[in-house]
Amino acid sequence: MVYGQPRVIRVDSTAGFADGAECWYQDVQPGDEVEVHSRASLLRTGDGSYRIVANTPVTVEAQGAVSWRTGDGEWQTAQGTIPHGAQVRIGAQ
Repeated sequence: MVYGQPRVIRVDSTAGFADGAECWYQDVQPGDEVEVHSRASLLRTGDGSYRIVANTPVTVEAQGAVSWRTGDGEWQTAQGTIPHGAQVRIGAQ
């Protein structure tokens, strides 16, 4: 491991990794600091739908159909990212 910016992790072999595979490195110590630039939340509303609040594009995966709309617009089937502030339904068409 080479500390600094960026941190570099060297391994003997990448044979177990496929292109695009995730690799998690967890080494949290007392005094470590982290800065989180992205945030997203899915808030349940009173009518059974949800509201997305995020500062980055969001994809919602759920059991059942996912659809969204902004304002009083038409419901759209979610395919890819959902806009900030959109109203989201899961399992209802």
